[in-house]
Amino acid sequence: MSDLITFLHRRSALMVGWLVLLFLLLVWVSGSLARQVAYDRLQESGEAQLKRYTNSLESTLSRYEFIPELLATNPLLKNFLQDKRDELVSQRLNRYLQKMNEISSTSDIYLLDSQGTTVAASNWNLPTTFIGNNYSFRPYFTQAMEGRGGRYYALGIASGQRGYYFSYPITDAEDIIGVVVIKISLRDVEAQWSSERLPDEPDLVVADPDGIVFISTRSQWLYHSLQPLGAVDWQRIRQERRYGDQPMGTLNARPGDMPDSLRDSSAQITTINQNNRTSIFLVNSLEMSRAGWQVYLFSPTQPVRNQVLTTVIISAAIYIIVVLLLLFLVERVRNVSRLRHAHDLLESRVVSRTADLSETNRRLLDEVEERQRTEQMLRQTQDELIQAAKLAVMGQMSAGINHELNQPLAAIRSYAENASKFLQRGREVNARANLEEIVQLTGHMGKIVAQFKVFSRKSSGTRVSVSVNASLNAAINIIAPQMRQQNVECTIDGEQLDLYVLGDMVRLEQVLINLLSNALHAMENGKVKRLNVMLGCEEGRVTIEVHDSGEGIEEALLERIFEPFFTTKGVTQGLGLGLSISHRIIESMRGTMVAENHPLGGAVFRIELQQSQMQEGIQIA
Repeated sequence: MSDLITFLHRRSALMVGWLVLLFLLLVWVSGSLARQVAYDRLQESGEAQLKRYTNSLESTLSRYEFIPELLATNPLLKNFLQDKRDELVSQRLNRYLQKMNEISSTSDIYLLDSQGTTVAASNWNLPTTFIGNNYSFRPYFTQAMEGRGGRYYALGIASGQRGYYFSYPITDAEDIIGVVVIKISLRDVEAQWSSERLPDEPDLVVADPDGIVFISTRSQWLYHSLQPLGAVDWQRIRQERRYGDQPMGTLNARPGDMPDSLRDSSAQITTINQNNRTSIFLVNSLEMSRAGWQVYLFSPTQPVRNQVLTTVIISAAIYIIVVLLLLFLVERVRNVSRLRHAHDLLESRVVSRTADLSETNRRLLDEVEERQRTEQMLRQTQDELIQAAKLAVMGQMSAGINHELNQPLAAIRSYAENASKFLQRGREVNARANLEEIVQLTGHMGKIVAQFKVFSRKSSGTRVSVSVNASLNAAINIIAPQMRQQNVECTIDGEQLDLYVLGDMVRLEQVLINLLSNALHAMENGKVKRLNVMLGCEEGRVTIEVHDSGEGIEEALLERIFEPFFTTKGVTQGLGLGLSISHRIIESMRGTMVAENHPLGGAVFRIELQQSQMQEGIQIA
């Protein structure tokens, strides 16, 4: 047995080892492939962007390249260089250069003599005019004096603005007597590149033949050399005053480890260390041979690392899910096998106990049916008990009803006899008045009987929206004869509130009549007979309080006040079921009813019910 356990442990350990090894291999392969694909896409995207930006820059330069040669053919420039003392010709030439500058949208146009001194300029009327400045040290002057068109990029000495210069010689026979120069600003190109570039997109850099950045979408790189330069190179650049007094530095760009997929491409991995911060880029480059510039696109490699990390995480997650799924399936097969065996075993036991369970089930069904019949009988008994309680209340109020009906009946008889005598005497007007009185009295008796008819009918048992004000008014109308007999003063607080609750209209009336009747009984022997009903609503709950001016309830009896057959009345005055039934009715409407003594004397019964919004189908008493 121990050998079997040892074998199983070794087998499990070997399986775990193979799974871990396979996981590491998958992570390495997926990471390598993702890195290679990401670099390939980044390199292809960089080449396409670089070509687009380079073509845009070359197109911009080509629009201005012909202008110096065209200006050199104008006799006005040649004539002025031959005789610079003529002021009228000088003013005419300056205005001509100003007009050409406006038409061609160049930054400046100016004319140099053979010594490199500016003799005419488009900005002749500005404080920063070039007239009188000597630019013989600029390469574009020396190139033109050699008889060819010149190109040069530098910061303007007078303006301090970056610009690209085109120059062309002006000849007289075989002699070069001057040079015409135009300057264009590349700030618009740089601004356009920066506006088109999103925050996470590559940075574009244009460097001069010495590798110094003079156009860049990243302003921190301007006037920095990509590679460290020697002292001789820095001295030459300062002598040319190419970048004026701008502070210069180096980006210390160093080649990084190249992926295998990029070894045959022009792109390379470059590390830049600036301000103690190291950044890694995939760099695509393209040469602008005519301008002598090199255009670079620096693509951050962070997206590549993010993509590799994402691919590795997804691959690992898929691998783990697959392994877990396989383990789940294997375990499921084992469980199915074990369950099948257990099922066969249980089935044999179930067969032996089926008869007992069937008999037990039959007895349980019989008990359930018997309980259902008992519950149905209990509900019927409860309904009958509630109806009996209503009839008992009506019986208790029979004396008041008898009084309310006897008076109108006696009056009707008297009016009828008088009407008969009036008719015998021919006094039809008096007889008609007596008959109208009889009609009013019979209407009054009809209302009394109708109220008791509504009260005596059975409830539907359905919870609907019920008007509290209507139910209370109906209850008070029924109990009104007893109030008048006992001279009870009845007040209602909150009657102006239009309150509705979820409940049963008939049963709510029964509860209110029971509480009002008990209040009248409690004040039967009192000197002050005052009955106060208070209506209120708070946080979706409607409260109804019935406060009498009786002697109150003994503290020892408060806990038993809602018990069946508990009463403080005489044996002939009730069975003690009224409050118990009322309490159960309120609970069936998902409300509460409590009893307590009022600090000013007398008892208070408080009912709380769920508030309802007024809607169609409302039960109204």
